[in-house]
Amino acid sequence: MRVWVGISLLSLVMCGTALAEDLNAPAQKTPTIATEMQRGHNVTAECIARTQYWDDLSDCVEGAEQLENRNNADTDAFQLGLFGSALVKLTELEQRALDKGDTIGKFMILTGKQWYFTVAELQTKTGVSDRQLSDFVDAFPAKLKAIKEHWASHVLP
Repeated sequence: MRVWVGISLLSLVMCGTALAEDLNAPAQKTPTIATEMQRGHNVTAECIARTQYWDDLSDCVEGAEQLENRNNADTDAFQLGLFGSALVKLTELEQRALDKGDTIGKFMILTGKQWYFTVAELQTKTGVSDRQLSDFVDAFPAKLKAIKEHWASHVLP
């Protein structure tokens, strides 16, 4: 009987040690293009929640991108999610301003064109299609296509 109790206690100690070793193992999560795009979209969504005007959105998005760059965490997929989502929101803010009769300034157009070219370049680098991107930027594929065509053809005042 004592032998079984001793073996049981020994196995519990060994099992506890094995579990503790697992807790000390490095925790790693391998990011994917999808998870990085979602992370970028989430950052833009936080910016959108905190801002009402396009220039505040621009400042927030650019600041987030700079922070990621400083932390060496700004993957192409992250930037694609960040700027793709921001471009969709910027287009909505531009339309809202036009509907109110406001004029659109040169800086807003430059920002939109810059984000458009960034998105196009990142899509080429990552191989992400418009259909795939539309899943992360709150826009159906047709809407995303129209947004991209809008900014591609937008002329400066």
